[in-house]
Amino acid sequence: MGLEAFVAPSAENYVELATRWAGQRDKLNTLRETLGERVMQSPLTDTQGFAEAFGAALEAIWLKKGGSLENRA
Repeated sequence: MGLEAFVAPSAENYVELATRWAGQRDKLNTLRETLGERVMQSPLTDTQGFAEAFGAALEAIWLKKGGSLENRA
């Protein structure tokens, strides 16, 4: 979503980032105006992709635990 600038690797860095962004109201307003569209274009709203990935993860866990996929519906 292009929001890497908001990721803080530590609590100390979080305070530094928050302080820096607090002084950039114009940039925050621009981000706020485009955030809805960013979310809609992100993988967060890809329900088909999520369902496929989740199903694949469940199958992988099942197989790792010794299950079989032979009698799948």
